[in-house]
Amino acid sequence: MSAAIVDRRGVSSAGVVAGEWIKLSSLRSTVWLLAVTVVVSIGFGLLLASTAPFPPGPVPVEERAAFVAPVFGAGVLFTQLIAAVLGVLTMSGEYSSGMVRSSMTAVPRRIPVLAAKAVVLGVTVWVVAALSGFGGYLATLPALAERGLDVPLTDPTLLGQLLGGPTYLALVALFALGVGTLLRSSAGGIIVVIAVILVLPVLVVLLPAEIAEAVTPALLPTAGEQIVGFGRGVLEYWQAMAVAVAWAAGSLVPAALVLKRRDV
Repeated sequence: MSAAIVDRRGVSSAGVVAGEWIKLSSLRSTVWLLAVTVVVSIGFGLLLASTAPFPPGPVPVEERAAFVAPVFGAGVLFTQLIAAVLGVLTMSGEYSSGMVRSSMTAVPRRIPVLAAKAVVLGVTVWVVAALSGFGGYLATLPALAERGLDVPLTDPTLLGQLLGGPTYLALVALFALGVGTLLRSSAGGIIVVIAVILVLPVLVVLLPAEIAEAVTPALLPTAGEQIVGFGRGVLEYWQAMAVAVAWAAGSLVPAALVLKRRDV
């Protein structure tokens, strides 16, 4: 951390954010994970735009967005695992390297460190995911037009999906950041977030039907599916976003309390 950021008065909020950005952007794993996010998002869009079983006949303009939304949503559902891994590593990597002691020495109150990590991580994931989504839209537009499913970018359904997908990924990353802070272990944190995203929905299906029906809307993956257009109507768009926010907050709040009280 440079002398310009640290002075005798302590580290300013902007300085903490700048320091966290330097740490996150300088990691090779961050670059690779974000690059894979771009490739997977655009790649799945191109694949589905060319091969998905769309209706054979003409589709009314006002109904096209509902058919093409999953073309872009598939990439979001796959890259949520990448966002989750990045979120865990953002904090757990500091514990494994020992850098966390330097961070907490520079910012003894600790909470600003976690807040800065959340801001830097959330904004980074959102921007990269948004660029991937709009890049995927431009890349798949010719293929969709050939199949009579071209949708203008101003369409509210499509625009909501292209903006909602990155927001969901940012919330998944923040949820994982909280898990990584609580567990302080990269392996343990990654196992937990993957279990929440992939295993928990399967386990819920095994429950009695009434319980499964009540629990399913509260699952993080259910919210993601609804936001990106794969949902089965169990949640409204804003309800799905609220569920994702609750998961992120439910992870970050206890993480902040634990970070404040435990030794590093």
